[in-house]
Amino acid sequence: MTEALSHPDMLKREYRRVVEATASPSGIGAERKQIEVALRRAKSQEDRVTEAYVGSVMDLDRYQAEMEKQKRQRSGLEWS
Repeated sequence: MTEALSHPDMLKREYRRVVEATASPSGIGAERKQIEVALRRAKSQEDRVTEAYVGSVMDLDRYQAEMEKQKRQRSGLEWS
C-alpha cells in the first residue's frame, strides 16, 4: 500500500482500468447484470414449479426433484 501511494501514476492507471472494465459491456458490471437476470429467472422458475405442485399438476417426488435442480442452479449463480 505504501508503495502504491508513492506512485500516483500507478494508482491512476489501475483506477482507469477498473472504471473501463466496469463500464464496458464485457466488463464486470455487465456480468453482474447477467447474473442478476439469471437469478430472477431461476426464482421465477421455482415459483412456477411450486405453482404446478400446488395446482396438483405435479406429484411430490417430481416437485422435490425439480426444486433440488433449481436450488443447484441458483447456488451456482450465487457463487459466480
